[in-house]
Amino acid sequence: MNNQCIKYYTPHFKDTMNTTTTAATATATATANNANNANNAASNASGGAPETVFQLPEKTSFTLENGIKIKFGKDTDIGGSSINQDACCAFKFKSETLNKSGFAICVADGHGDKGEISSSIGITSLQKLIRDNVDELFTEPIQFLNRAFIHIHEQIKIGLIEQLTKEKFEVEVKMETGEILKRRMPSHAFTSLKSGTTFSVIVLLDNKLYIANVGDSTGILYSEKPVLKPSHLKHELNASVLPNTDSLDEPSTYIELTGDHSPENPQEYIRMRKVKCSEENPLFAELMCVYNEEKPKHMCPHVFDISAEGVPTVRPEDGSFGFHYKTVRKEKATYVTDKYGNDALSVTRALGDYALSYRGVSCEPEIRSVDLETIFSQMNPEEATVAVVLCSDGVWDNWIYDHVGKFMFDKSCLNALATDTERGAERITKSFMLRNQAFAKKNFGWNSDNATGIVMYIEKR
Repeated sequence: MNNQCIKYYTPHFKDTMNTTTTAATATATATANNANNANNAASNASGGAPETVFQLPEKTSFTLENGIKIKFGKDTDIGGSSINQDACCAFKFKSETLNKSGFAICVADGHGDKGEISSSIGITSLQKLIRDNVDELFTEPIQFLNRAFIHIHEQIKIGLIEQLTKEKFEVEVKMETGEILKRRMPSHAFTSLKSGTTFSVIVLLDNKLYIANVGDSTGILYSEKPVLKPSHLKHELNASVLPNTDSLDEPSTYIELTGDHSPENPQEYIRMRKVKCSEENPLFAELMCVYNEEKPKHMCPHVFDISAEGVPTVRPEDGSFGFHYKTVRKEKATYVTDKYGNDALSVTRALGDYALSYRGVSCEPEIRSVDLETIFSQMNPEEATVAVVLCSDGVWDNWIYDHVGKFMFDKSCLNALATDTERGAERITKSFMLRNQAFAKKNFGWNSDNATGIVMYIEKR
């Protein structure tokens, strides 16, 4: 043992969890045509879509004590990868003390070495935390979710170290940073473990949605008619945006529920700079935000111009730098990276990623809420239905946001919900994911990413 690292030992946490479960994997085969027509794509939902290896729970429809009905489905696709690092869950929970039930969905997109372990530990840990502390979730949802993410961040570390130890690695943890180091042989140099996961959780409590996320596994709320407004979304904790001073509050058919943790977000850059600024210039964060080019990450063009006052602004597209689009919505591929290019990540918040977390990549979730009662009050009582779609980026990379809403509220999908009240949402989800598989193959070929999606319809009659 030296004065900078400690040999691994198992800490005695109050809530030690089984951290070695691996994420379920799935494959699906289908043919699809007219890949640009989201409305036509929904037609598969009205007839049985091919089953995937990933099997849903037997019951995919619940009615809560307050009369809210939930219909959901979930599915995953390995894409062009050799392993599926995504994980997800959807489950009902109940407080016997309060005689109340709620529902939670979560998507975790693992990355790096053993990313499938990071994502799986996250899912397993969340389910156990809610099961063991359900009353706290009902009474203090914001504080519970914030503490849960920080706890899961540490559980992932424990699980990764345990897995490395099982694989006969020598493991050390840097005391000052928490970074995990590993090596096979005493004669080898230690290397840093690069592993982590995005993590997005949406919880329904009474008539309210609570959303907590780190990273880019995006959740969106959809309605059939334009009744959703930006003001319906309340920023509760750890916001990545400035307060909205825009007087326009135009209704739409969707609102993005999860926070934007892209390296193109100026507020995230400012947050990272507060955690650790550059030693050369305190107006800069130690971690750089760069556009992805075919060169080492630390040599790629910077995302921001920094003013003399330290204000970051996204560089204009003036032809002076290169970039490429990563989505059909023409979002640019970006990274946060250290100044040597040794550690790079496509998001500014994540669980795990210990070599970056002490330098500004945060495990603290952005937490928001939506009061569904306000939204339902604007709808015809016979049509009071909204849809929550929560997916990893392997899905969202292939879709225009508005097209997903058209899919979910296509007549064939609504017919599936009405005629198959128990399994309709599951069939819609499978159809949606099969269509995404066709999109991904068209857009990315054999380089398509893991893709995981959960669809949750919420009805009030």
